[in-house]
Amino acid sequence: MVLKMNVETNKVPVDGVKMVYDHYNKDGDKRMMLIHGWTGFKEIFKDFAPLLVQKGYELVVPDTGHLPFMENPEAFLEAIVSFTSDK
Repeated sequence: MVLKMNVETNKVPVDGVKMVYDHYNKDGDKRMMLIHGWTGFKEIFKDFAPLLVQKGYELVVPDTGHLPFMENPEAFLEAIVSFTSDK
């Protein structure tokens, strides 16, 4: 079964780099961030994310596969902290 839903794709500047992320279900009562592994992209969660949204999660899915965060781990950490801070 394929679930369809609205997803917003956004960009946020972090240390001069624009981090791209998908944002699902802004009204969810629980928050979760899905982070892919090295060489992956945010699209690997496109089938899994709707199941979590159905369970009431707000999801943020950053795309780090083609950004230079590996050269700047402090910027990556700052982005993660920013995404996971309280609403």
